[in-house]
Amino acid sequence: MKYLGMIVERGLLFKDHIVEASSKAEKMANALGRLIGGPKESRRKLLSSVTMAILLYGAPSWAETMSLVPRNKALVNGVQRKALLQNICGYRTVSETATNILAGSPPADLLAEERSASFSQKRSGVRSEHSPRATTMVKWKARIAESLSGDWSQWLIPDVEKWCLGKQGDLDYH
Repeated sequence: MKYLGMIVERGLLFKDHIVEASSKAEKMANALGRLIGGPKESRRKLLSSVTMAILLYGAPSWAETMSLVPRNKALVNGVQRKALLQNICGYRTVSETATNILAGSPPADLLAEERSASFSQKRSGVRSEHSPRATTMVKWKARIAESLSGDWSQWLIPDVEKWCLGKQGDLDYH
């Protein structure tokens, strides 16, 4: 059943929704890449932000299924990687870990969990001592540390959190 743009199935695992959203986000990234491609960073950021908006639509509803259905996690992270490759002007051989680090964007499954935690926090009215973004950064750093790929990126950018803040502003790290 489709409700408010989300495909809801009997088991509430959102498999069909993730497949459709991933397909739609990938098509949009390809179309926008051809349309607005070029060297300007603002255009590349627009491409990845539109793709992520499509991909993470309704994330508070389906974020907890990432641990239950590994394919969901692989799909959203794969589509995000393709959009971020265009953002960083990288080749398809660049690893997922390196792509996320260079773009300054946590993996899509962690962003979905962050949106879910933020929604729950706003809904309950109770403030946690750690913000959802801080929790995401801790999980992302742990994932980077255990990753078998992206060694050069980890060596060049040892503090991912500081790098991400610099991607939003004009900080110099070297």
